[in-house]
Amino acid sequence: MIAGVIVGAAFLLAGFTKVQSGDDWYRQAADMGVSRTVAAPVPWVELAVGSLTALAVFDPWPPIAAGVLLVAFTVLIGLRIRDGSRPPCACFGSRFDKPLGASHVVRNLVLLALVALTIALR
Repeated sequence: MIAGVIVGAAFLLAGFTKVQSGDDWYRQAADMGVSRTVAAPVPWVELAVGSLTALAVFDPWPPIAAGVLLVAFTVLIGLRIRDGSRPPCACFGSRFDKPLGASHVVRNLVLLALVALTIALR
């Protein structure tokens, strides 16, 4: 249960800080190569997935959705690192502007492991 709460809290923080960032979120998403149309629902999806995962509602679907999102985010981060652009991380809104790097991939892999643990133990 603790793993689900940690994953849920990470998604809630990510969604909340993106909403708080307003138009800065769209600028950061564009720097990552993500269109405004795709970026617009991301914070709201993160808030929903985070809430449902943390509260263990509708299991196992929210943790599965969290895993799918984390894989997509990790692939995008890997592509930006590989192409050398390394824009600031938009993971947690505009307050966190550290350029993309290996630490972002490692963080997501740890969260993916927690997702797997959440699914396996529920």
